[in-house]
Amino acid sequence: MFTAVQAKHPILTFEVAWNQPMLRKGKDIVFAVGSSSNHLLINLGSKTVLDTFADRLADFEVNKHTIRIPLDWTVNAALLNALVTARLKELSPSSTVISRKTGTKRKTRS
Repeated sequence: MFTAVQAKHPILTFEVAWNQPMLRKGKDIVFAVGSSSNHLLINLGSKTVLDTFADRLADFEVNKHTIRIPLDWTVNAALLNALVTARLKELSPSSTVISRKTGTKRKTRS
């Protein structure tokens, strides 16, 4: 799982914290995995991303902040990368742009 995500998102740093392997962007958790004897839990650090992907996660048990996957799950790299991409977009800082024509301010995502 980590190889698939890091291949597409090399800016993420790998670390182990709270006995869980995770990928971070700065201080923010982007992708973490916890394990138990019966399943794995994926944590993206974002309920919003889980809610956005509810239809694509329908085959899994989705908790408040985690996705529960079976131990024999075949890694779906496209799904994992879509989740991580959405999380990274969520973490992108907003900036204010002033229109040259009208002089009004608007928020934009970088």
